[in-house]
Amino acid sequence: MSEVNFDFTGKNFLVVGASSGMGRQTALELAAANAHVLAVARNEERLNKLREKFPDLIEFAILDVTKATGEEWEKVLGEFVQRHGKISGEVYTAGTDMRTPLRFFDESGARNVMETGFWGAIKSLQTATRKKFANPGSSYVIFRAFVTERFSRLCGDKSRRENCGKVFRS
Repeated sequence: MSEVNFDFTGKNFLVVGASSGMGRQTALELAAANAHVLAVARNEERLNKLREKFPDLIEFAILDVTKATGEEWEKVLGEFVQRHGKISGEVYTAGTDMRTPLRFFDESGARNVMETGFWGAIKSLQTATRKKFANPGSSYVIFRAFVTERFSRLCGDKSRRENCGKVFRS
């Protein structure tokens, strides 16, 4: 089986939830394919480590998707677009993990899962899809699983998680 290689030179992408898991791996794969990446997440330490891998191609913004306003999204995207040009797409992977037996599952936890995985995605897309930020024909992908136990077992440890994230190469 041959390896598939992408060349995203001159393309710009927004990756939300980029400090870990699929978002981190997506940001790395896009940068490895020469794309400029705006990595968004809450964890500044992890985002700094991510940027160290491709300092000329990855920059980051710290936003909590459950609290970020439209103005905050506009500021972050506006600054990135001003430096690099419009985005060619967004990959949204932000989410919260709630591994709770059903009998202990509560409304507060469920609301947090929905606020991050659903409403956070909607808020980011409402800004990212605007003509002043996005190229015509841009692509938007939302990775969101509300039941993740099977994925956690499959991709739970570091070596498996890195292999699960190599979606751009296989």
